[in-house]
Amino acid sequence: MNISSSFCTPTTNLPLQDMFPRTYLLLSLQQMVLENYPLPFEFEMATKYAAYKMSKKRYKEVSTNSPIFAVDCEMCMTDKNMSELTRIAIVDENHQVM
Repeated sequence: MNISSSFCTPTTNLPLQDMFPRTYLLLSLQQMVLENYPLPFEFEMATKYAAYKMSKKRYKEVSTNSPIFAVDCEMCMTDKNMSELTRIAIVDENHQVM
C-alpha cells in the first residue's frame, strides 16, 4: 500500500476515532484490476464481468466519512473433500453484527 507523507500530517474532518483518512485503506484502481476485483466497467471490460451481478448501477465515491465494514468468511471441508463456505460474518466499525 502506498501511503504518502501526508499520512503523518493532521487531516481535517476526520471522524474522532480515526488517525488517518479511511481512503488510505482502499486498494488503488490498478490493484483492484490486478486482483480481478469486479468493477462496474463499461465497454470492453464489461464483458469480463458480465456474469457478475452488481448491487447498484452507480456507486458513490468513498470519502473520509464513509462507513467501514469487516467481512469474515469461514470455510469447512465437506464430505466431498471440498472447501465450502459455511458462515459469513459482517460487522460495522462499532463492532455491531450486521
